[in-house]
Amino acid sequence: MSLEPIVRTSLKEQAIAKIREFITDGSFSAGHRFYSEKELIERLEMSRTVIREALQSLETIGLLQIKPGDGIYVSEASISHIVDQVSFGWTQNPARMHELLETRIMLEKAALELILSRSQPIALDTLDRINAQMAAAIENGESIIELDIAFHRSLFQLTGNATFQELSEVISAFFHDWRDQLLDKESGYITLRDHEEITKAIAKKNIAAAKTWLEHHLSVWKRLFER
Repeated sequence: MSLEPIVRTSLKEQAIAKIREFITDGSFSAGHRFYSEKELIERLEMSRTVIREALQSLETIGLLQIKPGDGIYVSEASISHIVDQVSFGWTQNPARMHELLETRIMLEKAALELILSRSQPIALDTLDRINAQMAAAIENGESIIELDIAFHRSLFQLTGNATFQELSEVISAFFHDWRDQLLDKESGYITLRDHEEITKAIAKKNIAAAKTWLEHHLSVWKRLFER
Protein backbone atom coordinates (compact mmCIF):
# COMPACT_ATOMS: atom_id res chain seq x y z
CA MET A 1 0.00 0.00 0.00
CA SER A 2 1.52 3.30 -1.08
CA LEU A 3 0.90 6.50 0.73
CA GLU A 4 0.32 9.76 -1.08
CA PRO A 5 2.72 12.50 0.04
CA ILE A 6 1.22 15.13 2.25
CA VAL A 7 1.30 18.50 0.49
CA ARG A 8 1.37 21.37 2.91
CA THR A 9 0.40 24.82 1.70
CA SER A 10 0.92 28.08 3.52
CA LEU A 11 -1.93 30.39 4.45
CA LYS A 12 -0.73 32.77 1.78
CA GLU A 13 -0.92 30.05 -0.90
CA GLN A 14 -4.39 29.09 0.30
CA ALA A 15 -5.47 32.73 0.08
CA ILE A 16 -4.03 33.04 -3.44
CA ALA A 17 -5.91 29.92 -4.54
CA LYS A 18 -9.21 31.20 -3.13
CA ILE A 19 -8.78 34.67 -4.63
CA ARG A 20 -7.96 33.15 -8.02
CA GLU A 21 -11.23 31.21 -7.78
CA PHE A 22 -13.09 34.47 -7.18
CA ILE A 23 -11.42 35.97 -10.26
CA THR A 24 -12.01 33.03 -12.59
CA ASP A 25 -15.54 32.01 -11.60
CA GLY A 26 -16.97 34.67 -13.90
CA SER A 27 -18.12 37.11 -11.25
CA PHE A 28 -15.54 39.73 -12.23
CA SER A 29 -14.58 40.92 -15.70
CA ALA A 30 -11.28 42.51 -16.70
CA GLY A 31 -11.15 46.12 -15.54
CA HIS A 32 -13.87 45.69 -12.91
CA ARG A 33 -13.45 46.52 -9.25
CA PHE A 34 -12.66 43.45 -7.14
CA TYR A 35 -13.42 42.72 -3.50
CA SER A 36 -11.78 45.10 -1.09
CA GLU A 37 -9.08 43.96 1.30
CA LYS A 38 -11.59 44.13 4.16
CA GLU A 39 -14.14 42.02 2.26
CA LEU A 40 -11.51 39.37 1.52
CA ILE A 41 -10.49 39.24 5.18
CA GLU A 42 -14.12 38.61 6.13
CA ARG A 43 -14.83 36.11 3.34
CA LEU A 44 -11.67 34.06 3.81
CA GLU A 45 -11.40 34.57 7.57
CA MET A 46 -7.69 35.25 7.30
CA SER A 47 -5.48 37.97 8.71
CA ARG A 48 -4.82 41.28 6.99
CA THR A 49 -1.15 40.33 6.59
CA VAL A 50 -1.93 37.09 4.76
CA ILE A 51 -4.50 38.75 2.49
CA ARG A 52 -2.17 41.63 1.70
CA GLU A 53 0.71 39.29 0.79
CA ALA A 54 -1.61 37.22 -1.42
CA LEU A 55 -2.87 40.34 -3.19
CA GLN A 56 0.67 41.58 -3.79
CA SER A 57 1.61 38.21 -5.33
CA LEU A 58 -1.41 38.29 -7.62
CA GLU A 59 -0.60 41.84 -8.67
CA THR A 60 2.97 40.77 -9.49
CA ILE A 61 1.78 38.10 -11.92
CA GLY A 62 -0.73 40.48 -13.45
CA LEU A 63 -4.08 39.12 -12.29
CA LEU A 64 -4.93 42.10 -10.11
CA GLN A 65 -4.14 45.79 -10.10
CA ILE A 66 -4.04 47.57 -6.75
CA LYS A 67 -4.77 51.30 -6.95
CA PRO A 68 -3.96 53.04 -3.65
CA GLY A 69 -6.87 55.14 -2.46
CA ASP A 70 -9.15 53.67 -5.10
CA GLY A 71 -9.45 49.90 -4.86
CA ILE A 72 -8.46 46.56 -6.32
CA TYR A 73 -9.22 45.81 -9.97
CA VAL A 74 -9.10 42.69 -12.12
CA SER A 75 -6.40 43.06 -14.77
CA GLU A 76 -6.63 42.09 -18.41
CA ALA A 77 -5.08 38.61 -18.60
CA SER A 78 -1.72 38.99 -20.26
CA ILE A 79 1.44 36.92 -20.54
CA SER A 80 3.43 40.14 -20.98
CA HIS A 81 3.68 40.45 -17.19
CA ILE A 82 6.29 37.69 -17.34
CA VAL A 83 8.76 40.01 -19.04
CA ASP A 84 9.47 42.25 -16.07
CA GLN A 85 10.29 39.24 -13.90
CA VAL A 86 12.94 37.69 -16.17
CA SER A 87 14.09 40.35 -18.62
CA PHE A 88 17.24 41.53 -16.81
CA GLY A 89 18.73 38.07 -16.38
CA TRP A 90 17.96 37.10 -19.94
CA THR A 91 19.21 40.27 -21.63
CA GLN A 92 22.54 39.93 -19.80
CA ASN A 93 23.02 36.41 -21.20
CA PRO A 94 24.19 36.27 -24.87
CA ALA A 95 23.28 32.58 -25.17
CA ARG A 96 19.75 33.28 -23.96
CA MET A 97 19.43 36.19 -26.38
CA HIS A 98 20.49 33.90 -29.26
CA GLU A 99 17.69 31.54 -28.25
CA LEU A 100 15.21 34.41 -28.07
CA LEU A 101 16.31 35.56 -31.52
CA GLU A 102 15.73 32.08 -32.92
CA THR A 103 12.28 32.12 -31.32
CA ARG A 104 11.55 35.55 -32.73
CA ILE A 105 12.55 34.51 -36.26
CA MET A 106 10.31 31.45 -36.05
CA LEU A 107 7.40 33.53 -34.80
CA GLU A 108 7.74 36.17 -37.49
CA LYS A 109 8.03 33.55 -40.23
CA ALA A 110 4.91 31.91 -38.86
CA ALA A 111 3.21 35.31 -38.91
CA LEU A 112 4.05 35.68 -42.60
CA GLU A 113 2.56 32.26 -43.31
CA LEU A 114 -0.58 33.16 -41.40
CA ILE A 115 -0.94 36.49 -43.20
CA LEU A 116 -0.61 34.89 -46.61
CA SER A 117 -2.97 32.04 -45.73
CA ARG A 118 -5.89 34.43 -45.18
CA SER A 119 -8.45 34.50 -47.94
CA GLN A 120 -9.28 38.18 -47.52
CA PRO A 121 -7.18 40.92 -49.22
CA ILE A 122 -4.05 41.93 -47.29
CA ALA A 123 -4.16 45.57 -46.19
CA LEU A 124 -0.62 46.86 -46.54
CA ASP A 125 -1.43 50.55 -46.03
CA THR A 126 0.00 50.52 -42.50
CA LEU A 127 3.29 48.94 -43.58
CA ASP A 128 3.62 51.39 -46.48
CA ARG A 129 2.96 54.33 -44.18
CA ILE A 130 5.53 53.15 -41.63
CA ASN A 131 8.12 52.67 -44.37
CA ALA A 132 7.49 56.20 -45.66
CA GLN A 133 7.78 57.64 -42.14
CA MET A 134 11.01 55.71 -41.63
CA ALA A 135 12.51 57.10 -44.84
CA ALA A 136 11.69 60.66 -43.73
CA ALA A 137 13.06 60.06 -40.23
CA ILE A 138 16.36 58.74 -41.58
CA GLU A 139 16.75 61.76 -43.85
CA ASN A 140 16.08 64.08 -40.92
CA GLY A 141 18.52 62.28 -38.63
CA GLU A 142 15.72 61.16 -36.31
CA SER A 143 15.46 57.90 -34.40
CA ILE A 144 13.68 55.08 -36.20
CA ILE A 145 13.51 52.73 -33.21
CA GLU A 146 9.78 53.17 -32.60
CA LEU A 147 9.05 52.89 -36.32
CA ASP A 148 11.01 49.64 -36.51
CA ILE A 149 8.99 48.29 -33.58
CA ALA A 150 5.78 49.50 -35.23
CA PHE A 151 6.60 47.67 -38.48
CA HIS A 152 7.12 44.32 -36.79
CA ARG A 153 4.09 44.84 -34.55
CA SER A 154 2.00 45.52 -37.65
CA LEU A 155 3.10 42.22 -39.19
CA PHE A 156 1.58 40.39 -36.24
CA GLN A 157 -1.54 42.55 -36.32
CA LEU A 158 -2.06 41.50 -39.93
CA THR A 159 -2.41 37.89 -38.77
CA GLY A 160 -5.65 38.80 -37.01
CA ASN A 161 -4.61 36.55 -34.11
CA ALA A 162 -4.65 38.49 -30.81
CA THR A 163 -2.85 35.78 -28.82
CA PHE A 164 -0.11 35.62 -31.44
CA GLN A 165 0.26 39.39 -31.24
CA GLU A 166 0.64 39.27 -27.48
CA LEU A 167 3.24 36.52 -27.62
CA SER A 168 5.21 38.54 -30.15
CA GLU A 169 5.16 41.56 -27.82
CA VAL A 170 6.70 39.47 -25.05
CA ILE A 171 9.54 38.25 -27.26
CA SER A 172 10.13 41.63 -28.94
CA ALA A 173 10.36 43.41 -25.58
CA PHE A 174 13.69 41.73 -24.89
CA PHE A 175 15.24 43.43 -27.92
CA HIS A 176 14.06 46.97 -27.25
CA ASP A 177 17.09 48.23 -25.34
CA TRP A 178 19.52 46.84 -27.94
CA ARG A 179 18.06 48.72 -30.88
CA ASP A 180 19.99 51.94 -30.26
CA GLN A 181 23.19 49.97 -30.90
CA LEU A 182 21.94 48.95 -34.33
CA LEU A 183 19.85 51.69 -35.82
CA ASP A 184 22.26 54.45 -36.80
CA LYS A 185 21.77 56.30 -40.10
CA GLU A 186 23.70 53.79 -42.25
CA SER A 187 21.98 50.71 -40.79
CA GLY A 188 18.71 52.65 -40.90
CA TYR A 189 18.76 52.59 -44.70
CA ILE A 190 19.41 48.83 -44.62
CA THR A 191 16.51 48.36 -42.21
CA LEU A 192 14.24 50.41 -44.46
CA ARG A 193 15.26 48.41 -47.54
CA ASP A 194 14.54 45.15 -45.73
CA HIS A 195 11.13 46.41 -44.58
CA GLU A 196 10.26 47.51 -48.11
CA GLU A 197 11.32 44.14 -49.59
CA ILE A 198 9.29 42.25 -47.00
CA THR A 199 6.28 44.44 -47.81
CA LYS A 200 6.70 43.86 -51.55
CA ALA A 201 6.97 40.09 -51.05
CA ILE A 202 3.77 40.06 -48.99
CA ALA A 203 1.99 42.09 -51.68
CA LYS A 204 3.07 39.52 -54.30
CA LYS A 205 2.13 36.65 -51.94
CA ASN A 206 5.68 35.37 -52.30
CA ILE A 207 6.17 33.57 -49.00
CA ALA A 208 9.68 32.34 -49.82
CA ALA A 209 10.96 35.83 -50.59
CA ALA A 210 9.23 37.31 -47.56
CA LYS A 211 10.86 34.74 -45.25
CA THR A 212 14.28 35.20 -46.87
CA TRP A 213 14.20 38.96 -46.42
CA LEU A 214 12.90 38.62 -42.88
CA GLU A 215 15.70 36.27 -41.84
CA HIS A 216 18.27 38.50 -43.54
CA HIS A 217 16.78 41.49 -41.75
CA LEU A 218 16.97 39.90 -38.30
CA SER A 219 20.40 38.28 -38.79
CA VAL A 220 22.10 41.52 -37.75
CA TRP A 221 21.13 40.72 -34.16
CA LYS A 222 23.32 37.61 -34.22
CA ARG A 223 26.41 39.72 -34.83
CA LEU A 224 25.47 42.07 -32.03
CA PHE A 225 25.20 39.27 -29.46
CA GLU A 226 28.60 37.88 -30.55
CA ARG A 227 30.46 41.08 -29.70
